[in-house]
Amino acid sequence: MLENITQNYWDIEVARWQQCGLPEPIKDQVLKAISFLRSELGEDFLANVIVPNPTLNFPKPNHPIHNTLAYISDWNAKSLISLAKMINELKLHNIFYKKIIDKLKKPERYLEGLSILNTAYKFLKAGFYIEVEPNVNNKTPDLRITDRENGVAMLLEVTFLGRSRSAEQSLATSQKIIKYLEDNGQGINANIKIYTLLSEDDLTEIITNGIPNTIAKARNTGRMQKYSLNQKIDVTLIPHRDQTRSEITINGPPYSTPEVGRLIGRIKEKYKGLPEGYPKIIVIQANFLLLSDYSSVISELEAAINNFPELLFVAIINEYIGAGEEEIREVLGISKYIKRFNGLNNERDFILFNNKCQIVIPEATKKKLDIVYG
Repeated sequence: MLENITQNYWDIEVARWQQCGLPEPIKDQVLKAISFLRSELGEDFLANVIVPNPTLNFPKPNHPIHNTLAYISDWNAKSLISLAKMINELKLHNIFYKKIIDKLKKPERYLEGLSILNTAYKFLKAGFYIEVEPNVNNKTPDLRITDRENGVAMLLEVTFLGRSRSAEQSLATSQKIIKYLEDNGQGINANIKIYTLLSEDDLTEIITNGIPNTIAKARNTGRMQKYSLNQKIDVTLIPHRDQTRSEITINGPPYSTPEVGRLIGRIKEKYKGLPEGYPKIIVIQANFLLLSDYSSVISELEAAINNFPELLFVAIINEYIGAGEEEIREVLGISKYIKRFNGLNNERDFILFNNKCQIVIPEATKKKLDIVYG
């Protein structure tokens, strides 16, 4: 039965979206998007990324596109429509986009491919001619963008900056505790503060003894109970009136990451990989970046990119899910900070110009670049 499901999974997803309760105009658009993605990704795409789930006898999503298809929501519908729209736009302009498709199909390269696709789409809409992974002096930048009016060509590298190792450790710690409480803490409200990164021994002690014993006391007494471990964690558990419900609030553990240093390191890496003799642009998709005082961050980064003589500017794109927020546009020196809702996500853009770039481009081309990141 499982083999049959995987072989026909596109049909199953189409049927599910046809029967969903979304408004008809949105439903019609998303069904067209799914049909287009099916033709571009291939009939066997979903079957290849599915992970069998013997317990449920039903396939488990194992790819971002599959995840988006599997869970029907307004946001996922918009995501599918947006993905199909960007791919189709490149296709209509006869751009060799199959290299991007190849990246999108691989779970481990999906975010890289999506960042390149999104960037190519923006430059295409601003009037540039786009080439994907061209051969330039035996090197292959992600994109070569050319101003159709004057022939000025620029090389563009797109990179995805994920969480730091410290941030990953912090997230893993909190997720393990949350998972234990979700599985074993029904009817208990939990408030947890973690003050430091926990060792494996600490985490084992907390999950094996500390929290289980405190849950048992809370249930036996019907009263609030507290648990601490060596000033590393404080746990407060309160029985809920409804034994089927529970709420979990967790703060920490904190982590210290030199985010500006990570950004500068990535800029250096990508700049060195580009061939000489062309104006260059580096786009960093940094959705997990944590920046508070962005004005000082911009000053530090501007000083760093002045060391790259052919670098026009760096665009740092920070997207996060949420309702549309108030739009902010600030000019800080020669650089820009833009906060906006892009129709799908909230977006914070840091556009950092290099006032010591030795390659001069025409004003008309600069205006087009302003359209992309204006």
